[in-house]
Amino acid sequence: MRDIKEKIEEFKNKYSLNFDEYEILISNSKKENFEKWDDYIEWKAYEHTLKELK
Repeated sequence: MRDIKEKIEEFKNKYSLNFDEYEILISNSKKENFEKWDDYIEWKAYEHTLKELK
């Protein structure tokens, strides 16, 4: 669980946003950015896994 929390913190620090804010940013983006989209998919998986473990 600690490793998952660390990865989530890395994303929060990278984008200076929490997951919900980042999700809104990605969904409202007019131009596709594959790096940001990949990060979104990975971050979402970590958030989902953390929720399930709790």
